[in-house]
Amino acid sequence: MAFMMVVTISSLVITVVNQIKIILNGKADWGPYAQTFFGVLLVVLSLVLLYEGIITLLGKNKKETKIIDSKDKIEINKTEEESKPEQEVAILKKE
Repeated sequence: MAFMMVVTISSLVITVVNQIKIILNGKADWGPYAQTFFGVLLVVLSLVLLYEGIITLLGKNKKETKIIDSKDKIEINKTEEESKPEQEVAILKKE
């Protein structure tokens, strides 16, 4: 994954630099401008995704996910519905 990110970002940077050289030489129509714009946009977006990927791999913002079968989900929903009146009664008793 790291190799692919390095290769992709370096290729985009080389393309952007080459297009900027063409623009500065005055030999540019709309093509180099568009390639430069999209190249810079892709570099920024890839760096954002790289940052988010590193944060995810390091385990920060780790969320607990559970895979639940449909049968278990039905049982959980039933227990939640059954416990709601008890919770309301408990709240009323505390007040």
